[in-house]
Amino acid sequence: MDRTSQLPAPVDSRAEKPAATTHVVWPPLLTRKQLLEFLNSEGIPIGKSTLDKLCALGHGPPVFAWWGRLALHRPADSLGWAMARLRLVHPGGVTRSEDDRAAGDPAAGTIGSGRPRGSRAAR
Repeated sequence: MDRTSQLPAPVDSRAEKPAATTHVVWPPLLTRKQLLEFLNSEGIPIGKSTLDKLCALGHGPPVFAWWGRLALHRPADSLGWAMARLRLVHPGGVTRSEDDRAAGDPAAGTIGSGRPRGSRAAR
């Protein structure tokens, strides 16, 4: 048996190398349960039932993708959604939401806005 037939073939370093595989880098995606933990850790005091209800009504955080029946959310989009739901407290203790300001109702969201309350207000 010839010893040279057992040696591996020489490698040509000038040979064309295969192209590098391109990987798509996805942002981290969260299920609703993970999203709840994330929002709570960021200081948003939302409960499981509230988040479930808002999602069921179509008012929840934006869905980035679906994995079977599971909605997947991007953390940054969901945090933006939660921050947009906050009502700001302005000087003088008047609380107004973005929706109230957008509607142009100057008394909306204030205490004592002049709206009748209960049966005694009609007197």
